[in-house]
Formats: sequence, structure tokens, C-alpha cells
Amino acid sequence: MPAYTALFIVFMTVSTLTGVFLLLRLWRVRQEAGAASLMWAILCMTFWSLTYIFEIISSSIKWKIFWLKTEYLAIPFISLAIFLFGVIFSGRGKWLSGNRIALLMVIPVLSFLLAVTNEYHQLIWTQIVPPANSTFGPLLVAHGPWFFTFMGYSYLLLFLTFLFFIQIFVQRRGIYRIQAGIILAGIAMPWVGNFIYVFVKSPLPGYDWTPLAFALTMIALEIGFTRYRLVDLLPIAQSVIFDAMLDAAIVVNTNEQIVDANLACERVFGLPPADLIGKDVHLLLPEWKSWIQDTHPRAETIREFSLPDDPEQRIFNLRLVIIPGRGKNISGHLLILSDITRNVKALNQMKLLVATLEATQSAVVVTDTTGMVQWVNPAFTLLTGYERSEIIGKTPRLLKSGHQPIEFYKAMWDTILRGEVWRGELINRRKDGSEYCEEMSITPLIQSDGKITNFIALKQDITERKQTEEQLRLAHKQAVEANHLKTQLLASVSHDLRTPLGTIMGYAEMLLVEAFGPQNEAQKTAVAEILHSANSLLTFVNNLIGQAQIETGKIMLNNQPFEPAVLVESIRPIVNYHAAKKNLSLEIEIDPQLPQVLLGDSYWLRQVLLNLVNNAVKFTETGSVRIRFYKSNDTTWALQVSDTGIGIPEEDRENIFDAFYRQSHSISRKYSGSGLGLAIVKQLTTLMGGKIELQSQVGQGSTFTVLLPLEVAQEES
Repeated sequence: MPAYTALFIVFMTVSTLTGVFLLLRLWRVRQEAGAASLMWAILCMTFWSLTYIFEIISSSIKWKIFWLKTEYLAIPFISLAIFLFGVIFSGRGKWLSGNRIALLMVIPVLSFLLAVTNEYHQLIWTQIVPPANSTFGPLLVAHGPWFFTFMGYSYLLLFLTFLFFIQIFVQRRGIYRIQAGIILAGIAMPWVGNFIYVFVKSPLPGYDWTPLAFALTMIALEIGFTRYRLVDLLPIAQSVIFDAMLDAAIVVNTNEQIVDANLACERVFGLPPADLIGKDVHLLLPEWKSWIQDTHPRAETIREFSLPDDPEQRIFNLRLVIIPGRGKNISGHLLILSDITRNVKALNQMKLLVATLEATQSAVVVTDTTGMVQWVNPAFTLLTGYERSEIIGKTPRLLKSGHQPIEFYKAMWDTILRGEVWRGELINRRKDGSEYCEEMSITPLIQSDGKITNFIALKQDITERKQTEEQLRLAHKQAVEANHLKTQLLASVSHDLRTPLGTIMGYAEMLLVEAFGPQNEAQKTAVAEILHSANSLLTFVNNLIGQAQIETGKIMLNNQPFEPAVLVESIRPIVNYHAAKKNLSLEIEIDPQLPQVLLGDSYWLRQVLLNLVNNAVKFTETGSVRIRFYKSNDTTWALQVSDTGIGIPEEDRENIFDAFYRQSHSISRKYSGSGLGLAIVKQLTTLMGGKIELQSQVGQGSTFTVLLPLEVAQEES
């Protein structure tokens, strides 16, 4: 056996043993991302080295060809395994679907099958010749067309993998750039070795340098694995975890220089990570020396601090952890900065809220979802007599007085468990046994996911208020009863007065027409005064009866056909007498557009008209009183009374229709009256479905307009 062949076998043996050693090392981390693909590549390289040794040392041409074909169980798959490792290592693992991997396997599997059946088609090797000068050594082969197709496919996969790690080398920092550099060197070695074997004339014909190059690749991977923990520190781990962290993270070496920083550091320090690497950590964090002195090797240092000259005055939470090295040495420190400005402000607001709740006069109770008390304010103690320590950890059931049934509490729980606010009143018992009435609201505290975490109850002692309300209720009841008795008394007295008044007015009218014989002027004047006073008293009595009927709700409208002209004529004798006595002219106008027969209650309409006209005559000293009936529109007719009297001041117009109301100015005080007339007019108008309008000017007179629904009697229509 030639010396160079023996030396070559030694190299192949070292390559094989190195592969086996690395496989054993990788086996314990086989679950890590990319580890399976890397183990497959190393297994193929190891298998190729081993079978290539058997090809070299075999003495029979038959066995040499056997081992040559056996090598293709590994050769076509090495580039594919390295490509898969590169895809996963560079963070593109999601691209590797089952269909795509199967498609990538087509050429390697076909290459193996063509190698096994080469004697039938010569697509892999067109010629196989034994070693020239010795029994030992590799076969001399001439490659067929499919070999170059397969080699182009392998070169393409290696080239894509090379690009992946070029990108990692450019983009990554620190240890991750070293990782990528090691892998780039390892990938380039077999690529160069295979190129020399195929295209360059070698002084050792037939010897394939590719397995030896792969041996160097495995040595490079071994260095990366043992020194830089190649599989444990995939760049995708930095990309997804380190750079994607919301908190700023800095790695500081033992020389107190920054060796790595994630993207979040730019938000904190205003510099990109590339500008931070290499800087003295004291320039960014002046307190660094005191921090690391307080750091325990097996624990982390946690504190709050603010950056000097920070215009935003942010507050950060600092976590400082020692990075252990080999043995008991320290490799550096990991510093994580979390911006807690919002949290601190929220905490301060919460403290303010708690202080507010502590000072509020209403009792506040916070419970969990089972009703267990977690917090109460001092007002709760003032309300119930229970100290905070006596109620926390218990339920508010100890306040129960027994006045509320079980259904009351069930309805309350059903409401708050639905996430709704419950409000109500209940009677509870204090620690000393006394009972009190409280007004309470319970609000569920609901998280963003809809889960109820707590209930907040606000309690207020309303015992005095309830007592006052009860007193007011009794007073109101007594007032209603007294008013009812008053109304009954007025109605009874009014009815009793009507009978003698009718007799007085009847005899006075007979005397006025000289039914009992001639009278002189003095007698006629006396009789007229008697009749005038009786009429005034009758009007007052009728108003009292009307007011009583309105208050008791006994008025029932009896709508019948009536003629507006007849209604006016029915009050003319009474009105003419009063108007003539004051030398007032009485004007009556009936709109020809108004139907001659309307539908309504003529009795109460006469009462409305008589009250308005009596008021107009009473408050008018000179001039006229005008009565007008007219059609306002297609659905409304109007009864209007105007005068040239004293008028109504602005301040009295809001109350003029209230019962027993008298105008406030001194001029109106000389006129007698009960203050019921206009009140009855307003209430009767409302009862008839109408409304009343007032226009007045002090010293010039007033106009009252009653607007009523226009209902035409059937005989008229």
C-alpha cells in the first residue's frame, strides 16, 4: 500500500471518528431547532467517509464497485441536509412544509437509484477503472450526464445556504456573527474540495478530497459547538427573543464594555445597538459600579432608577444578572431595563384613589366573587361598628338583620353575577345590635376578557332620611285628608246655600217687576242691589261647587248639541245689568263662519263664559266688554272675552289661573273676589280638551281666548 494511500485512510478515519463524536454530542440536544438536520448532514458525511475507506482498502473490483454505490446512500443527501439546517438556522423554518421537503428529496433519491443501477444506463459513471499501480486505492471513474445534473443541484443548495449565513453574518452582532463565520467557513470547505475533485487535475488521480473537506467542516462545527454552543444559541433565538423584547437588554463583559444590545435599547438611550456595542457602560449608566457590587452571584439585583438628563423623566426597573462562565468565573452581566413610568404613575393614582376612598363619608367594601371581604374604609367602621380586622376575610352576612327575605339576596346576587350594577335599600344590624337603614350599590369589577374579579359596594346610612320621608308621608296623607274634608265641606255648604239664594233671588226678581204692587225709585234701587248681591253670591257658590267637583274628579262632561247664540243670550240679562250699572258697553260678535250648532257641554261652557265676563266687568271702569265666538281653523273654535280694564302685570300672569290666587298690585286689591273664577275656567278648558291664552297690557285691558276642539252636531253637519 502506498504511503499517501495510508495517510489518506488515516485522514478519512479521523473524519469518521470526528463525525461519530459529534453525533454523540448532538444527541442530547436533538430536540433543539435545526439539530436534526445538522445530525443528518453529519451522519451522511460520516457514512461517506467510512464507505470511502472500504472502497480504498477493498482488493476486489467487485467489492470496490459495491462500496462505490453504497456511498450514494449519503452523498446525494448531504447538500440537502445542510440546506435544511440553513433554512431553520436563519429563521425560515416555516417555509419547510411536507410537500416542499418531498420535492427537494426527488433528485437525491433518484441519484441513489441511478447509482445502484448504473450498469444498465451509465448516467452516473460512463467508465469505472480499477487503480493503476496498486490493489489499494479508489476506483477511477468517468462521470455521466446525471452526475453533473446532481452536482449542479447540490451546488445550488449549498449556494443558497451560503447566502443565508452571509445575511446572518452581516446582520448579527457579537457571538452570533462568530457563529455565522464558523458555519460559512465550514460550508465553503467541501464546496472547494468537490470542485477540485471534479474539475482540477489532481496529482493523486481518483482520490476525492470532498470527504476530507467535510472532515474539516465537522471540526469547524465541533469548535462552534463546544466553544460557542452553536446549536444552543441559534440566531433565530436572538431575533425572536432578544431583539423582540420590549425591555432593553444589554450584555456587558468583564471589562465593563457593552458587547451586545437589543433593538429596544434605542428607545431608552437614543442610539442604535450598533453604536452602543464597544462603549464603556459607565458612560450610559454612571451608577454601574455600585450596582454590580450589590449583585449576588446566584441572584439578580432589582431596583428603580432614572437616567440622568432624561427629558421625559422616565422611571426604569433594573434587573442585573451575572452571566456565569467556565468553572466559577464570571463571563459578564446581563442588564434588563423596563420602562415602568406608566406603572408608577398608575400606582400613584391608585394610592390617591385609596386615600380618597379612605377619606370618603360613604362606606366602601371590596369583596371577591364569593363575597369574602378584602378591604373596607374607615367609614365602614363608623357605619357598622366593626373594625377592619374584624370583617376582612369574612362575608357581610354578619350585618344581616333578618328583615330582608332570601329572595331579596338571591335577586341581588343574580344581578351582580350578570355583570350589572345593583342598587337598593335594606335594613342591617350594627355590631352593638342597633338597626339602621342603608342605601347600597354594588358594582362588579370586570376584566377585558369579561371575567368578574371583585365587587365594590358603596353604603350610606339613610336612617334619618327615611324617618324624615316617613314624617313627610304622614303629613302629606293628613293634608290630603284635610283637603278632602275641606272639599266635602265646601260642596255641602255650597249646596245648602243654593236653596235660600234661589228663594231670595226669586222674590227679588218679582219685586223688581212690581209683582206685589207699585214701588218708588228708592225701593226699586234697594231690590236691584239685593238681586245684584244675590247674583254675586250665587256665582261664588257655583264656583265653590265647581272647584269641589274638579278636585274630587266628579265632573262628567255631557256633550250635547248647542247653539253659541243661545249660550250668549242665556247670560245677557245678568251681564247687561252689571255692565249698565258701570256704564260699560257690551259687544257681542258671532263669526258667521262658525257652525250654528256645535257639540259640547253647554252647562260648563256657560260657567266658563260667565266667569270670564264677570271678571271683565269687575276689573273694567270705563270702556267696553266684548264677547266673540269665532272659528279659529278647521279643527278649533274660540270663545274670546276682551275688556278695556286695568290689565294684568307680567309677574302675575304665571299664577293667575291658580285657585284662590289674587293679583299682587294695590289697584286690584279694591276688587272683591274669591280667586276661583279663572282657576275653574282653566281646569274646565283642559277637561274639554282645549287651552286658554292670555294677552294683557297694564292700563289698557286683557283678552282671554279659550280654544276648543271643533265638533259639529250631526243635524248641523
